[in-house]
Amino acid sequence: MEHKRELYIDFAKGVAIYLVVLGHIINKVEFSHIYSIIASFHMPMFFFLSGIAMHYTRMENTKYILRKFVNLLIPFVIVGGGTHT
Repeated sequence: MEHKRELYIDFAKGVAIYLVVLGHIINKVEFSHIYSIIASFHMPMFFFLSGIAMHYTRMENTKYILRKFVNLLIPFVIVGGGTHT
């Protein structure tokens, strides 16, 4: 079964990515009001749209979760587990 991509979701993800980049560029004191507006929703919007677009391809939920856990845990441990001194 082939799944077709929804172009409006791809477009919205593109807008969210653009807002993330724009938010990092204008992170200046002069533009603090614009930055605070963009920062209030750009990352949650991107994560929400990515979650909608996620697709489980012929994989059991348990196997998928285990694979994701391992794929995220290895870089986390290599980088240092987020501990900053």
